[in-house]
Amino acid sequence: MDVFAPQTAVDLKPIPGTTRKREKRKAKRDPISGSLTILWGTDSQEERISRATLIDLSDRGAKFRVTERIPAGSWLMFNYHQLGASGRGTVRYCQMVKSSYNVGVEFSGGTGWNRASNRFTAELRNLSIAVDHLQDAESTDAT
Repeated sequence: MDVFAPQTAVDLKPIPGTTRKREKRKAKRDPISGSLTILWGTDSQEERISRATLIDLSDRGAKFRVTERIPAGSWLMFNYHQLGASGRGTVRYCQMVKSSYNVGVEFSGGTGWNRASNRFTAELRNLSIAVDHLQDAESTDAT
């Protein structure tokens, strides 16, 4: 046997579970943190209320963290008025993470989230808070 002889080609296939899934999102999600109430149900006749933490948001999707399992295919509504974002969508996945669930939702009608304008709004809000703090400090120093 010649150890230097050319070897035949081997068809290498990835081992299942070791490759990353292709990103299916159409828009980048922005990390957002906030607590809110969501409405959801598994059919049109059912309506449940749950507390959720918003994890990230895009113009057509969001990820929430909840304490109970919400089955894929369920409908979900949210209204996060602080950001001007809301929508009714379909749960695409629900994954258990430690003692809670991450729920990915697609909003075919959109969420109202506009990355550029909302970043500007957030910066203005932060500026307003900073000005208020300065004014409070000045009024404290004057007394």
